[in-house]
Amino acid sequence: MRGTIIAWNGESGTIAAAEQRFEFDIKLWQGNVAPKPDMTVLLSLDGDTLTGLAPVAEGELAKEKMAQLGTQGVALAKIIGQDIGKDVAIAYGVFAIVALFLPFLSGNGFLAAQKITLAEIVSAGVLLVLLASASIAVPHFWKHKLAPLALCAPLLVTLLADIQAYRVFSSFNAGMDQLANALGEFSRPSPFSLSLGFYLAQLVAGYIAYRGVTRYLKNKA
Repeated sequence: MRGTIIAWNGESGTIAAAEQRFEFDIKLWQGNVAPKPDMTVLLSLDGDTLTGLAPVAEGELAKEKMAQLGTQGVALAKIIGQDIGKDVAIAYGVFAIVALFLPFLSGNGFLAAQKITLAEIVSAGVLLVLLASASIAVPHFWKHKLAPLALCAPLLVTLLADIQAYRVFSSFNAGMDQLANALGEFSRPSPFSLSLGFYLAQLVAGYIAYRGVTRYLKNKA
């Protein structure tokens, strides 16, 4: 049985466990550290008589707490998924994977080994992607008619990446135009091309935003 020390005066103390209270003195203590209030302890009992007690290791308590939080997190994720819809929940998962891991732009020529993800092309991209992914929970926690519009967050981040990609291409083309004017026309393939992550991001983020807007309009009606 586990309990919590609720009082300790240096020689004796009181433990609360299973809606009961047990008095103990230092002779029963089996730990390498001194007892203190709020410490979680393991009780040894002989019937209703306390025969010994020892502290529960902080590492063990931390593992149990993490396991508890993990269980609660899974349960909350299931509730949010049911609330938002399985299709939207899956789309959010796909968006996070695409934005963080799939190439948004791919290098050509001497830059062929260069792969740039959506999260990398946008300033503070990883944080923005994580915040956009977290927007799935907004309608669950914020009961407001505007809450479904939070589902547009992945599309907004994607559009920021689109703008940055456009700037990359525009900057390169401007430089090549100046060089062409000086040296004459020559072949000038772009150093980057749109990759699979670009197209998937537009598709998935657009779908999530569509579902958010339709849900908003439905709630508004």
